[in-house]
Amino acid sequence: MPDLSAAEFTLLQGAHLFAPEDRGICDVLLANGKIIAVGAGIPGDIVPDCTVINLSGRMLCPG
Repeated sequence: MPDLSAAEFTLLQGAHLFAPEDRGICDVLLANGKIIAVGAGIPGDIVPDCTVINLSGRMLCPG
């Protein structure tokens, strides 16, 4: 497992996720721009200084 102690975290909340199949409404947690977790209800305070972006009503897909 990589050392994430100095990582920059971003949480994309509430997006309708296609990856590529329809995953429904999900949250996506990124560390240094790489996906480290996908699921529903990931809290915005999961890591200190996490940037939270609300994507409610928007679609998210790879590419």
